[in-house]
Amino acid sequence: MSKACESRVTGVALAAWMRPLKVGLMAALCAFVLPTSAQTLDDEAVDWLQAFLKIDTVNPPGNESRAVGFYSEILDAEGIAWSSAESAPGRGNIWARIEGGDEPALILLQHTDVVPADPKYWTIDPLSGEIRDGYIWGRGAIDMKGTGITQLATFLSLHRAGKPLNRDVVFVATADEEAVGGFMARAGSSKIIRKFLTAQDCSSTRVAAAA
Repeated sequence: MSKACESRVTGVALAAWMRPLKVGLMAALCAFVLPTSAQTLDDEAVDWLQAFLKIDTVNPPGNESRAVGFYSEILDAEGIAWSSAESAPGRGNIWARIEGGDEPALILLQHTDVVPADPKYWTIDPLSGEIRDGYIWGRGAIDMKGTGITQLATFLSLHRAGKPLNRDVVFVATADEEAVGGFMARAGSSKIIRKFLTAQDCSSTRVAAAA
């Protein structure tokens, strides 16, 4: 489908390593799109985040293809087509699209790697996804697996609604952002979009970042 070759990336940068993600906040973020028809989406999102935090994507070495496997199973269960590619062996990237109208596409962009976590500085297993006192704990709960699951929940709520959209919405989960000189750091968002997402006849991609 031929469209204006523009994409907008919206994301939130949260500078925190060990702060937990409040379960109630996740519920609110995931429920805002379809509060009437997606009554269990908040519960699903909590389960997804707990499971995602247990997947070791500490960078180095990353092993983000594990995250591709995690997301692809969910997308398959929803009947959503997806594509993937490795930017290096084991460094998986995945994306999926909900087609809409001809307005510039909205891209939900995340990275799936996390920084190292030394267990001696943690009171729990940093890869546990444990809920304690109403918080979800784990390396990446804030930066940025929590944001990634919020994007996933929003993406799935739009898919489940089946309502016409005025633009494509694209879910993108990429590898190797945390390491100095990593793939995302070297390429930048616009190059990643050109490499994996844009049609062959697109000559340029506009990226708008929101924080």
